[in-house]
Amino acid sequence: MVQSHLGAEFPQSPRRSQVDRQDDVGDEPRVRVIRVIDGDSLTCRNLDNGKDFKLRLFGIDAPEQDQRYGIDAAKALARMTQNGIFRLEVTDADRYGRLVGILRSESDRAFCVNTEMVAQGWAFNWTEFGEIPGTASAQESAKVNRRGIWCHGNPEVRPWQNRRPDLYRPDTPPRRRQPAPQRPPIQQPSAQPQPDQRPPTRATTREARVDPSPKSTPQSKAASGPRKNTVKRLVLSQVRN
Repeated sequence: MVQSHLGAEFPQSPRRSQVDRQDDVGDEPRVRVIRVIDGDSLTCRNLDNGKDFKLRLFGIDAPEQDQRYGIDAAKALARMTQNGIFRLEVTDADRYGRLVGILRSESDRAFCVNTEMVAQGWAFNWTEFGEIPGTASAQESAKVNRRGIWCHGNPEVRPWQNRRPDLYRPDTPPRRRQPAPQRPPIQQPSAQPQPDQRPPTRATTREARVDPSPKSTPQSKAASGPRKNTVKRLVLSQVRN
């Protein structure tokens, strides 16, 4: 069993084990609505101890703020709970630490805020965690008379589908990060450079600076021998004379 900060006890579920706890104030405390968050969530004040807490209305699901009629649903709930004193029947607590419950008027216990939101067409009858008696027929009446969200026919997307499109709408693919574009592979240089791509070296640079005259060979030495002897004799004869 889990005990809420209003003192109500309810079965504990694995997803709702972490609940903020405060002082005990009774099973059905007297509360006043001080702020409307959206069409099914509000902030209430316990009139017995003056503490504020967040409440999620049980058994209904109103359009989200970013959906069509989301703001209209919040305004309808604000008008319905303005300046009223209610009795709260706690049914559960959600994973966000909010109480989940049913609001009924203190002066007229037959007036249920949860069911009235569905009857006026500003919320859906949501039966995933349970159902309030009379809420299903209230929704059928709102459909037939085209009240609230049913004024243009059947809404395309329910609030629970809007929160989890990948779960409730198989035709909608889940949102995934787009993979980064693949870059072409880098060309690795070959192990043996091509002859026309060989970089200049010190040896090739030195060869370019050498005089490109042909080297002497044994044949050239033999051909130049008689000429040298003739020149030598002429020089000697001039010296002797």
